Amino acid sequence: MNPKQSPLKRLLSLALASGALVPGVSFLRAADLADFEIYPDDAMLYRAFTGSLGGRIPVRVFLCRVDGEWEGSYFYTDRRLPLRLTQTRGTGETRDSGDRGTIVLRETPMIGPEGGTGRWEGAFDDEARTFTGTWHSPDGNKSLPIDLRESGEDESLPATFYRFSSAWTQARGSFETRKENSVVVVQFDSEKAAAQRINATIRAAATHFFVTGGFLDADTEPQSPEIAIPKDGNPFAALELAIRAEPIAPEDLEIGLSGSDITELTIQPVHNEGGYVAVRFHLRTYQGGAHGNYFDHHLTFETATGRLLDLRRDILKPGFEEPLARAAEAQWRRNAGLAADAPLSGGPLDTYRIELSESWFLTSGGIGFSHEPYELASFAEGFVVYVLPWEVMKPWLRVGALGR
Repeated sequence: MNPKQSPLKRLLSLALASGALVPGVSFLRAADLADFEIYPDDAMLYRAFTGSLGGRIPVRVFLCRVDGEWEGSYFYTDRRLPLRLTQTRGTGETRDSGDRGTIVLRETPMIGPEGGTGRWEGAFDDEARTFTGTWHSPDGNKSLPIDLRESGEDESLPATFYRFSSAWTQARGSFETRKENSVVVVQFDSEKAAAQRINATIRAAATHFFVTGGFLDADTEPQSPEIAIPKDGNPFAALELAIRAEPIAPEDLEIGLSGSDITELTIQPVHNEGGYVAVRFHLRTYQGGAHGNYFDHHLTFETATGRLLDLRRDILKPGFEEPLARAAEAQWRRNAGLAADAPLSGGPLDTYRIELSESWFLTSGGIGFSHEPYELASFAEGFVVYVLPWEVMKPWLRVGALGR
């Protein structure tokens, strides 16, 4: 295989060599897709909830189970400022350590000072469609009952995850190398045309990444293997073709320190309320060394139309970058307890200035921005994520942007 070929041509060459493509024809026959089975991935689960704390404080909660651990966010409907929820484990974190059905979620702010703001203890029903438990204040002196039920489609789009993977292992003497591609992709369970448009865009974005190595945005024409999909065929056919792990040329076998080349893409919702959904593309790559590399990208959609939104064209007025970046710096100084004129490097960040990330997402309380490891801080700090609240964003919102 020619290493100088484009990713698209390499995929097509691989498919042709494997018999997936008809010789001399650059698309799959309908018959090739007649028999397929697509199963939801049970390892990941998404739920949007409506409920209350103390029976009188209405809340909206969004949780995703990844490899057995729950994470997500929630907000009080009268305040709408998001709070992060992450599952914790350890001695003494549940009232009954022998009750395996009880989970503990740590509550921390996305806006405001750092540190825990509460602790959730409770349990889901068998299908995770209800949650009952107790909210505890950080000092443990105050508690409120929690009662949640799964939201209807008029409030949030229900979602299902699908997993696909492909791997190729080769050996040259005693040296073995492995090429592995995998993707977990969210699809929203709705027959509405707008939701189907969102699903198709998410699939196209995942396919585009494995073909080009780059992320899709509102101005990018998605690329995929040349494949004709019949109307009643496999909607994931192009993605499955795109993730196929290619054999590695013998002269390139010694790739990385471990002999591994692993690419894992996970796509999950981070906002699903108020007429908009935002999904996170989380990429992990590993080619040897102490750790892999991690990248984030987000896409935000209007649920009434399925339209993919662009921050500059659809939401914010020109010139927002500099003033909003300075607002982000002021927020980080407050979070770190620094003086208003103190350098950012005096806190957890390893930079003197913030430039807004291209990876943005919608929340109920404002617009969030996600920076990759090493971009603003050390690798140990992980992703640097912050939300600029609506009172900061309001002067820069285009007329009519985002409705209410």
